Order: sequence, then structure tokens, then C-alpha cells
Amino acid sequence: MHEFSICRTLVLQVEDAAREYDARSVISITVSLGPLSGIHADELRQAFPLVSAGSMAQDAQLLIDYKPLQWRCQACGREDESDAAVERCTDCGSDRLQLLSGDQVVLEHLEVSR
Repeated sequence: MHEFSICRTLVLQVEDAAREYDARSVISITVSLGPLSGIHADELRQAFPLVSAGSMAQDAQLLIDYKPLQWRCQACGREDESDAAVERCTDCGSDRLQLLSGDQVVLEHLEVSR
């Protein structure tokens, strides 16, 4: 379960950012996940309390913002969103699709207490 290593990295990143703002603790953390990120949100939520124990984020609420898959057809130029991987353009049927977003794991927002 690689969610533990993702959580470890997230907590380190959160602590670094919180220290920059002279925070005492972290209140909430918002992470955006795309459908192709390979991260299971439930497993990330389960790992978070274990990994954040003893850190500035130990009492923080972990919020997950799901972002859709965004793609562009390189044949006809259509851009669209979906919740799952797309193999062909819904307009022209081409398989020449460019992923614009949907594979991300991004720390979007951090709320801290000073």
C-alpha cells in the first residue's frame, strides 16, 4: 500500500509549509486527486492518522477534492472531462488523445493555527 509513503511525503510537505508561516498546528489539509493518480482515497484516509501522529498535522482534517480526467484529441481538437480513462475521442473516434490532467496528487490548501 503506497498510500503510506504518499502520506509521509504529504505530512513532511505540510510541516515545511506550516513552519514557513510560524504555525503551531495544522487544522485542515486539502489534497486533489485525479482518477489516474493510482491513489485510493479510503486508504489515504486510513494511513493519515498513523503517519501524522506526533506531527503538526496530527489533529488535522484531511479533505480530498476529486478532479476529473481532462483530455484533448490531437486529431480534432476536442477537449473534454471524464471520471475514467478514455480510449477514443467521442467526436471523431481518434485514439490520439493527450492527457491534460487527471493523474495528479496535489496539496491544494492548508489551514493552520498560529
